Amino acid sequence: MDGILNSKTNTFVFIRHGATASNLEKKYCGKASDEDLCEEGKNALIKRKEEGLYPPVDYLFCGKKKRCISTAEIIYPGHNYKIPPEFDEIDFGDFEGKSFEELKGNPDYQKWLESGGTLPFPNGESREEYVRKMMKGFQKIATFVPENATVGVIAHGGTIMAILSAISGKGYFDFQAHCGCGYICKIYGDENMLNVDITELG
Repeated sequence: MDGILNSKTNTFVFIRHGATASNLEKKYCGKASDEDLCEEGKNALIKRKEEGLYPPVDYLFCGKKKRCISTAEIIYPGHNYKIPPEFDEIDFGDFEGKSFEELKGNPDYQKWLESGGTLPFPNGESREEYVRKMMKGFQKIATFVPENATVGVIAHGGTIMAILSAISGKGYFDFQAHCGCGYICKIYGDENMLNVDITELG
């Protein structure tokens, strides 16, 4: 976490993209998939927006996949956004496109579950390397924005878990967000003491 904000105070609004058909079917939808939002996912975002769930932001960043870009355009229409190249979902490897039901008899999947999700996905990424990549992207945007900015980050569930667990010191799975939901993270302090306050969005 050293040097992330150079003593700046900022608020980051992390929002997981809206639902895709694969999300509704509880399938692993990762780096290999560029699936867009389904109609149910779009409608749920519109409803949450109308209910005032999403706060205004000064700067907006989103993942490169269609599901993130479409979410940004629904929640913050007309807002300019930047796409950090690092902000992609994790590579689920052999688990991509499969559900728990389809994988539950797979010995590699059982080993991954028993490891608490710390083993690399077969023919995919490890959590460790993924967190490093997400923090590299976060470092870039945190350095780019000025003091006291509210920054929107529309990304994948994995991106949010990776960044928030790294900066808070809590568990990776402590920050699982439902589609269209997320967290508000305020970071403040100086080079001697960095404080992180994280609350659920809404």
